[in-house]
This record gives sequence, C-alpha cells and structure tokens, in this order.
Amino acid sequence: YNTLSPNDTHIASQWHLPYIHALDAWTITTGCPYVKIGILDSGTDWMHPDLGLGLDSYQNIFCNPYEDDWTDRNNPASGNNYGDDGNNLTDDYKGWNYDSGTNDSRGIYYHGTFVAGVVGAKTNNNFGVCGIAGGYGSQGVSLVPYCVGLNSPLSDVVDDAIIDAVDNGMRIIQLSLSVSNTTAIRSALQYAADNDVIVVCSAGNTNSSSIDFPASNANVIAVGAMNQSYQRASFSNYGTNLSVVAPGVDIHGLNLTSETTLFRVESGTSFAAPQVS
Repeated sequence: YNTLSPNDTHIASQWHLPYIHALDAWTITTGCPYVKIGILDSGTDWMHPDLGLGLDSYQNIFCNPYEDDWTDRNNPASGNNYGDDGNNLTDDYKGWNYDSGTNDSRGIYYHGTFVAGVVGAKTNNNFGVCGIAGGYGSQGVSLVPYCVGLNSPLSDVVDDAIIDAVDNGMRIIQLSLSVSNTTAIRSALQYAADNDVIVVCSAGNTNSSSIDFPASNANVIAVGAMNQSYQRASFSNYGTNLSVVAPGVDIHGLNLTSETTLFRVESGTSFAAPQVS
C-alpha cells in the first residue's frame, strides 16, 4: 500500500462520469507544501509517524509560523500561552480543537486521523500507507487539523471552523461529516466560496437519494463512494446533486497512536471525500 502502481482504469457505464486515475494526477504533482488543506473532523493525531514527526526528516502537519514554537513540538501545553498570530486562538501551532476550546487538535476518535491520512499520509517513505497528496519521500500538502467534535460533529462550531480555515489560508476544506442545516453554516460556506476556497464533503452513508448537509449545499463538492468493481457502494447516498465519486470500500488508512495498531481498514463516503480533496 506504500507503492505507486497502476490500476485498471475501466469505468462502469452506470456512472456516466469520466474516470480520472490517481496516477494521472501524480504525473503532475504528488502534493505541494504550499497547499494548505483544513481537516475539519474529529481531530487529527499529528503524532502519527505517517503524518507528523516520525523517522523522516519532515512532516505533513502544518505548523503555524505566526505562533511561537512549542518548546516540545509534540506537547500543546509547551507554548507561550499567548495568541501570537492575533486570531484569539492561544498557541494554535498545530490547528485548533473547537470542541474543548484548546490547542490540542488530536481528538480521541480515529475518524479525523483516517481522513487526514487519506489526503496526506507520507508517500514512498517505506512505512504505512500512501496519501493521495502525501509527497514522494518528501513533504506533501500541509494538513491543518480542526477538531469540530470529539465524538460527533457539532453544528454550532462547524461554521466557526470554516471561517477560521478560510482566514488562515486554506485552499481546500475537507468535511467528512453531516450536521444540521443552519444559517450560520450556509453563510460560512458562502464565505469560503467568495474567497475561492474549495469545500469537499462526504455525501452520506444511508443509501439515500438525498445527499446529507453540508454536501447538499451548492458551494460544496459532494462525494459519493464506489466499490472495487466501479459500482456504487451499497451504503453511498446518491442523487442529482452528487458531484463525483471515489473509492470508499475497504480503504486502508491511519489509526490513532493510542491504539494497538497504527493502521486500519474502513468503508464510507467519509473516506472517499478526502481522496477528492
């Protein structure tokens, strides 16, 4: 899973969509550090060696250059207890936790770490799995973790996180979540669109012809899931406002470092969407 190798590029006729293989993109780029992607999820375990500081000389976790460096790069409590960048988020050196209101953006649930790994787990580093934009033995895209709910997404903080991500220079915002359709979130998505920030969201996993919110919003790229036979995954939501599909069955990815294994296999549109991001 840590080797770039071609796959069958056949596309099933029922999708009526053009097929784009990851290798087509890898001939152009394997991920650039100046592209910042906000991972708005359950938190990202930036201590995972396939994302953050490990045996390599680099990491794919963005470290805020406008914040004073933590004395210990893996200890959120080792900052200077001041918001150096003026955004009222104290010591947000590696993202922010909107659930607990702290600078420890790691969370306690694997979901966000898995999503972040699909986007940017280190590639060709002889360890673990490949992220789509994880670099090639060197730094890939810059992942910025935003925890918007430790156990489940919180509607009342998602809008704040979107606005913060836009203001802090994200080019892409990744949302593998479903929340209540609120005026505040719709306004935040409009704010992202007005600032040319791409928002990608999972379509949902209830086998419904109605896409979940915020994937259903006009300013969002809604991503469904397909299986290894290029058919719609049995759980994937679908409908006329579905934008694109990506593999979402038996995806190999990252687990929390607190668990007994660093890797796991999961299925869902949550893990198709970050491939698009």
